[in-house]
Amino acid sequence: MHPARGVVLRVIGGALLATLWLGFAPQATTLAGLSAQDDDEGLGPPPLYDELREAEVTHAGHIRDGRLRIDRFEVELRDGHLYLAPEIDGVVSTAVFLGDGLVRAYPPDAIEHHQLEKLSDEHHLEEAFDRLFLRFTDHTADRLRALTTPAPERDTDKANDLLEDRRRDRLNRQLINPDSRVLEDLLRRQAGTLPPGRTYVLADIDSKDHGWLTIEVEPNELEEVRLSRYDRARRTVDVWMSFDILSDYGPAHRDAVLDGFAVDPDSLDDDEVTGIALGLPARPIVPDREGWAARVEVPRAQVDLALERNGDTLGAAALLIEPLEPTRGLRLLISPLLEVTDARWRPDMTGGSPDAPLLAPPDGDQTTPDPAPDEPVALRGERIYFVQERHGRVLQDDRFEPWVTVTLPRTVATGERFILELAYEGKLVKRIPQLSDFLLKDRLFWRPQHPDARTRLDLAFRVPERYRVVSAGTLTEERVEDDTRIMRWVTSEPVRSMAFHFGQFDVTEVERDAPPAVTVYGNDNHLGFAPGNREKTVGDLTDAIRLFTEYFGPFPFESLHVSETPTQSGQAFPGLLLLSYATFGDLHPG
Repeated sequence: MHPARGVVLRVIGGALLATLWLGFAPQATTLAGLSAQDDDEGLGPPPLYDELREAEVTHAGHIRDGRLRIDRFEVELRDGHLYLAPEIDGVVSTAVFLGDGLVRAYPPDAIEHHQLEKLSDEHHLEEAFDRLFLRFTDHTADRLRALTTPAPERDTDKANDLLEDRRRDRLNRQLINPDSRVLEDLLRRQAGTLPPGRTYVLADIDSKDHGWLTIEVEPNELEEVRLSRYDRARRTVDVWMSFDILSDYGPAHRDAVLDGFAVDPDSLDDDEVTGIALGLPARPIVPDREGWAARVEVPRAQVDLALERNGDTLGAAALLIEPLEPTRGLRLLISPLLEVTDARWRPDMTGGSPDAPLLAPPDGDQTTPDPAPDEPVALRGERIYFVQERHGRVLQDDRFEPWVTVTLPRTVATGERFILELAYEGKLVKRIPQLSDFLLKDRLFWRPQHPDARTRLDLAFRVPERYRVVSAGTLTEERVEDDTRIMRWVTSEPVRSMAFHFGQFDVTEVERDAPPAVTVYGNDNHLGFAPGNREKTVGDLTDAIRLFTEYFGPFPFESLHVSETPTQSGQAFPGLLLLSYATFGDLHPG
C-alpha cells in the first residue's frame, strides 16, 4: 500500500478547485434535424475565399540587396526573384521569394533571450535562407515591388509549387489555414475597421540551419508577434520568441530594436552569458499603449448536442452576437474533431429577455417537421457562407480546421445584435467499454465560441436513456422522451470555457451547512475503485472549500459539480471540477 500517492492526487483536486476562486480555468453531409432544409448542405465558402485559395503567383522581377521589415525582424533579400499573386478585393496578399536572404532579430528582454538560446543555441536570430513565403493584408506587396528590377521570367512553376506545398503542409500538419485568416482581414477591410499597422502577416522562412521558421503577426492575440519552428518529429510548435507588436511602443523603442546588445556576447565566457548580462531588461517592456480590443460581445449562447454511445455527435448552436465595431464576418473557434455543416443568421428577436430561446423551436410551419427527441433543434435563419477546411491526413481524429470563418451578407452596424447559428457533427466522445464510461476528447472547443467573449451558456444534451450528463450551472430540465434523456444545464454568469462529462453516475449530494451545494458524480466501474475512498475525496473537497473561503472569500458560484473521469489528470471550469478516477480509488491491487 502507498497511501501517500492517494493523498497527493486528492491534493491536486484541491489545487484545481482553488482556480475557481482565482478566476481562471484551463482553457460532410448534413444530417436530418440539423437544418430546416435538410435536403441540401450549407453554402460553404464564399467566392472571395475561392479566389484566395486558387490564386497563383507570377514573376514580378529580380531583387538584389533589398530590405523588408516585419515588426522586429529585418529580412535581407540579397539576390533572388520575387513572385506575387494577383490583386483580390483590392489587396495583393501572397508573395514568394526564391534566392539568397538573411533574417535578423534580437530578443527584447532576458526572458525571450533565454527561450531563443535554449531552442536555437544562439543569442540572437541571424539565419540565412533560400526560400521565403509571405501572406499579408497590408501594403507589403507594394514595398516588395519597389525593390524589384525587371528581369526575364524564371522558376514560376517552382514558386507556385512552394505556395501550394506551404498551404498543404500548414493545414495537414498544424491545422492552420492562412487563407481563411486573410479572408477575415479582407472582410474587416470591407467594413472599414481594419486598423493600419495591425494587420495579419505570416512569413515562412526556409533557413539553412533550422529548416522552416515562421514569423507571425496576429493582431487578434494579446501578444501579437511570434517566432516559431514546427518540430515534425514531436509534432509540436516550438516558440522561439514572442512579444507585443512594435506599433504599441513609442518611436524611441521602435528605432532601437535592431541595435544589438549593450554588451557583446563574445566578450563574456559562455557560462556568463545571460540576457541580463547582455544588458536586456529582466522582464518584458510594457507597451506605451494596448492596441488590442475586443470586436464583439457574445452575451448568450445556446447549444443542443445529441450524443450516441459510439461517439457520434450532432450539434446545433446559436450565439447572440453584439458587434463592437461594424462587422462583415466573424471567426469562431471550434474543435478540429467537428465539421461545420451549415451556418445561418437572423435578427435578434429576443427583446432582451435573458431566457428567450436562441435556437428557435418549430414555428408551426407544416413543411418543417419537428425533430426527433434524439436530434438537435433545426436551424431557422438565412444561410450564409462559411469556411472550415478539411486536411488530407487519414486515420486522424482532428481532421478539420479549428476555426470557422463566416461571411455576413452585409456589414452589421455597431450594437446591432443578431443570432448566428451553426450545425456541426463529428466524433466528440470516446467510449471506454471496460470502464462503462466516456471520454470527452476536446474539453475546451466542443462548442463554437468567439475568442474575445465570455458567454452565459444554455446547454441541452440528448443521450440514450441509461446515461446522464453533468456540466456546470443549474440543471433546469431533465426528461425522458422515446428512450432519449434530455438534460438542460444553464450557467447564471458568463464564462469563457465550459466542459461536460457523459456517462453512468453514482450521484452523491454532499450535506453542507453553507454554500456552495456540492454534488459528486462517481463511477464504481473505474479501475482501482475502493469503497470509502470517495468519502475521503469528498472530505478533502469540503475542507478545501473552507480553506479557500478563508483565503479568497466566498465561493464565486452557486454550486460545484465534481465528476470522476477516465483520465490521469484533472481540469477545472467555473462550477465544474473534472477529476481523475485515481483521485477516488486505490491504484494498487495488493
